[in-house]
Amino acid sequence: MKNAIVVLVVVCAVAAASGLNPDNFSLVEPGYDWLKPSFSSRIGFSYVTSGGKSWATGDYVGTLSFDLHPNLTADLDLGYRRFFDFQGGDLNAVLGGLDLDWRPTDDLKVHLHYAGSFPMEDMEGL
Repeated sequence: MKNAIVVLVVVCAVAAASGLNPDNFSLVEPGYDWLKPSFSSRIGFSYVTSGGKSWATGDYVGTLSFDLHPNLTADLDLGYRRFFDFQGGDLNAVLGGLDLDWRPTDDLKVHLHYAGSFPMEDMEGL
């Protein structure tokens, strides 16, 4: 803990010595219209047959995109996937994800992606 405080004090001192002013920093640009997301969606279907058996998948994903700052965007994905086994079984899953894109300069882009899915059976009782 003591080391973390020392590092924080040193970083603040270097920032102050180099003329950086944290008073003018804001994650959300004042007056920037970031609460009006854009919406897009995609749908897909595939079918495979081999050896007398057939499988298919269908999925739908909707995406809400937010401009949090002129150089920072966030995308929130929510969707549904169904796997068909034409021999009698199927599997349904909920899909979700989050993308953050930060472009501090024209030549550098930092991208964070987190996604996953879980079976629909796990949603029983919600």
